[in-house]
Formats: sequence, C-alpha cells, structure tokens
Amino acid sequence: MAMKETSGHILNVGDKVRMNIPVIGAGDLDGIEVTATGKDYWRYMNEHPDEVYTITKYDLAYEDCPYRLSGYMSDNTWASDELIHVPEPQNRFELLKNMTVEEMARELIPMVMELCEDVTNSEATRENEYYYRAGFRDGVSLDRLIKQIREDNK
Repeated sequence: MAMKETSGHILNVGDKVRMNIPVIGAGDLDGIEVTATGKDYWRYMNEHPDEVYTITKYDLAYEDCPYRLSGYMSDNTWASDELIHVPEPQNRFELLKNMTVEEMARELIPMVMELCEDVTNSEATRENEYYYRAGFRDGVSLDRLIKQIREDNK
C-alpha cells in the first residue's frame, strides 16, 4: 500500500532507496548538516553516496518529510524527492549492489557459503574426489608417485 506520493513517485515501507544528493544539496541543509543530535547527515551521505537504505516507517507527524530510513539516516525524516527509489534486483550483482549495510552483515556470508556449496557439488569436484579415493592424483598412481619421491630422496 502506498503511503504518500510526492515529486512523481510513490514510496512504500520496505522499499530500498538512495539519497538524492543533488536535490538535498540544492535545498536548505538545516536539520541535515547541522542537527541537534550532532549527526552530520550531509557529510555522511556525501562520503557514502551509493549506500542503500530501507524505508522503515511513515511518520504521520510530518507532511513534507514523512519517511524514516534504516541505518545512519534513521534519526531524521526525509521527503520522497530527497530519495531515489532502487528497483528490485534482477540478478545477483544487483542484489549485492543494493544491499543495505545491515543486510550485508546478515546475509552476505550465508550467500557466499551457498555459492561455495554449489561449486563443491559440481561434477568436476566429484570427479576429482573419485580420483583421490581410487589412489590417483591428476591421473598418476599415488603408489608410483610415492616410490618416485623415495628414490629421489636417497
């Protein structure tokens, strides 16, 4: 369900967004660069321009800036024109590129482990395992290899 429509796009709770730095920079930076909490959102977003955030809630107390985000930007409210909607990923590259910092910490290692499992279960890996179990290494009999190493060490 759409929460609010401004500046031509609709954002929902759970949508992924990036900060629209040119639009924010063209406006008043009060409450973004200088804040009561001491956070400098302007500096942070310029240092991390590709960071992705999740819209966590819609704050009804603010008509112009109703969106609350995840991560570092969570203590402030943002208008939809200050946010760039990130579409759903179509492949693994886009999935990794569009992960929030929290999602990377939670999901990246299990994803890599799953990919490693897929590789270790491939036909080539099974074939190499059969060679080792049968006493062959790269097509060479291990008995012959050990005999040759012993002769070379004499």
